[in-house]
Amino acid sequence: MTPVLRTPRLKLRPLRLRDAERITELISDLEVTRWLSRAPHPYTLAHAEEFLSAVVTEDGSGFHWAIEQGGSLVGVIGTEDHLGYWLGCEAWGKGIATEAGDAVLDAHFGFTEDEEIGSSYTLGNAASANVLGKLGFVETHQKTSFSKALDKEVESQALVLTRARWKERRAFEIETDRLIIRETRDADWPDLARIGGDPRVAPMLASVMTPWPEVQCRRWIAAGRYRERPGFRATVLTTDERIIGCFGFGKSPGLDHQSCAYFIDPDRWGQGYAAEGMRAFLGFCFERFEIDLIEADHFDDNPASGAVMGRLGFEKHRHLDERWSAARLEPAPATEYRLTRTAFEALS
Repeated sequence: MTPVLRTPRLKLRPLRLRDAERITELISDLEVTRWLSRAPHPYTLAHAEEFLSAVVTEDGSGFHWAIEQGGSLVGVIGTEDHLGYWLGCEAWGKGIATEAGDAVLDAHFGFTEDEEIGSSYTLGNAASANVLGKLGFVETHQKTSFSKALDKEVESQALVLTRARWKERRAFEIETDRLIIRETRDADWPDLARIGGDPRVAPMLASVMTPWPEVQCRRWIAAGRYRERPGFRATVLTTDERIIGCFGFGKSPGLDHQSCAYFIDPDRWGQGYAAEGMRAFLGFCFERFEIDLIEADHFDDNPASGAVMGRLGFEKHRHLDERWSAARLEPAPATEYRLTRTAFEALS
C-alpha cells in the first residue's frame, strides 16, 4: 500500500478516482501542461479520469501521490519509472515541489532496492531544473521527447539520483576536541525533548514548548532533516556519544539572511561547549554553502548567548522590541547579530 507521507506543510496521499475534477481544474492551464510531455492541451475531465484509472488501485498501492496543502490538492508527484511531478500555478514558487520531492525520494529509497532514479525537465523550465538540483539530481544527457500539449518535439535534460548520493546527502559529521556534531535523527527525540523542553531552555527558543511533547518534537526533527542545503538541524554529542544539545542553520522568520541557533543542556552550561561546537558548525556552514553572512539573535534576558556570539565573531546589528517564544506568555526584547565570512575567518 502506498504510504501517506507528511512533511511540515504537506500531506502526500494515494490518488483517488474522485480527484479527477480538481486535477482537471489545475492542469488545464497551458502554463502547466506545456512542461509535461504526456499531458495534452486542452486537458479535460476525461483525460484526468483516464490517468487516474491507470494509476489508482483498489488496495491503495502504487507510485503516485496527491500533494495536499491545507487539505486541498495542489499537485501530483510519482516515482513509477522516474521522478515526475507537477503543481498548479497557485503553488509555484513556494518550495512545495522540493518539500514533496524530498519526502517521496526518502520513501522510494527506503522501501525499494533501486540503486538510482531518473528524472528530466524540458529545456527552458528553470524552476524544475532548480528543484531537481536541490533534490540532488545530476545531469546526464539531453534527449528529445514529444510534447502532447505543444504538439511538437521538445528538448529535455535527463538527470539521475543514485542511492549513494541520496544517502550521502542525508548525513554529515563534524568533530572537535570534545564534541561530535551530526545530522539529527528520529531516535534523538527523547534527549532533545528533555533538553529543549527544560524550563530554563525553552523560553530562549522560538518554537519549543515546555514541556516538549513527543509528537511536536518529532515533527520539529522531521522539519529540520539534513539534505545538503540550508534549513537543517544537527545533534550535538560528547565524544562518549551523550546528547547535550542541538544546532540549527537556515532562514528564520523575520531575519534577512541565513541564520543559526543552538541550545545546550543546562547541566553543561559554563563549560565552553556552545562556543566550541558552534565554531566548528559555522565553519562547516560557511564551507558547504555559498554564503557570506550569517545572522543570529537572542532574548535580552539571555546574556550568556550574547557572550557566545561575541566569542564567535558576531557583531550587534539591531535591537528587536518584540520577539516571540512558544514558551513565553508575552513577547520579549531581543538583540540581532551578524557574522561575516571575513570576520569569522579572521578569528579562526
